[in-house]
Amino acid sequence: MPAFNLQDLDLGIFTLNSSQQLFLLGGLAIAIGIITYSKKVMETIGGNIVELSSEAALVVVLAQSLVLFIFSSSGLSNLFVRIGLPPIPMVPVSSSQLIVGCVLGIGLYKGVRNINFKMLGEIALGWLATPIASGLLAFFSLFFMKNIFGINVGGKKYLSDGLADQINNTATYSGADISGIIKYIIIALLIFGTIGVAYYLLLERKKKIGLQRSEEKFWINMK
Repeated sequence: MPAFNLQDLDLGIFTLNSSQQLFLLGGLAIAIGIITYSKKVMETIGGNIVELSSEAALVVVLAQSLVLFIFSSSGLSNLFVRIGLPPIPMVPVSSSQLIVGCVLGIGLYKGVRNINFKMLGEIALGWLATPIASGLLAFFSLFFMKNIFGINVGGKKYLSDGLADQINNTATYSGADISGIIKYIIIALLIFGTIGVAYYLLLERKKKIGLQRSEEKFWINMK
């Protein structure tokens, strides 16, 4: 339940409602993470915990996908109920924890001595630090939003009707202001994202041309 409803964002080609705007921001944040640090993460998961063969990597990906499907499929949970079994809990499952667990399972199958426990300890420390850092960031973000934009959230059921209506009206006006801010944030992210992708493709093309020229020079010198 959002603290305030964002106004629909009209981008000309399509319109985004409040939920879609939040999903878009989340998706852009994930995309930025993939572009910036995904290579290091893939190297850590794929080789620094346990050495994985192509077959083992396929097993890891399939196992992760299966577990994600099991804990996110309401149809499967309803099927269990219809045949008299307990329902599968629909809970959020971390894909990163799943993939590490799958890799750990491969390591246990190969032998415990094949597992890099130092790397596992660093990953576990990151898992412990992440919710703490997220909680602190959410706390200070809420403090900033409440004091700068006057957004009131929480505690409405303990307030009088008049005060609750006043807070609702304030949240509505603040929601309009925030909608305008988020509109410019989304547009800026889309513009910079497009420029970043174009720049990345240009660098890759330049690198490919350089490799081709180096290869041509190598074969010319060999002759």
